[in-house]
Amino acid sequence: ARLAFVKVPSLEEDFGHDAASAFADLAMNRRFVVRIENRDNGILEVTLVDSDDNESIAAVLLKHGLARLKTKLPRWVSEETIQDLKRAQSSARTSHAGMWEYGDVADSDDEDIDIGGMRIRK
Repeated sequence: ARLAFVKVPSLEEDFGHDAASAFADLAMNRRFVVRIENRDNGILEVTLVDSDDNESIAAVLLKHGLARLKTKLPRWVSEETIQDLKRAQSSARTSHAGMWEYGDVADSDDEDIDIGGMRIRK
């Protein structure tokens, strides 16, 4: 499974270890409501919402600049969810948190696929 609507850096990427550590801290000894949002090539995309404070792990990672919102979201995602996630990411951008430390993060990586050393647009 992976978090829905956000791109979290892999361990090999900048901020990947920070994101993994933050995820572990956020998930430790807490109860979550799990919403299955989608299935992409057999992988579940889920939203994890803390049952105590009603905040999603994705929103917290976005606020700390340890994830970024995907550029293309499914049409069925509620406007409220989209706005909550956009506000969280905007907060990180404004405060230059995490991956936003030096300004904007390029989105082109989300749109390209590397096949045999060739970059191809999705």
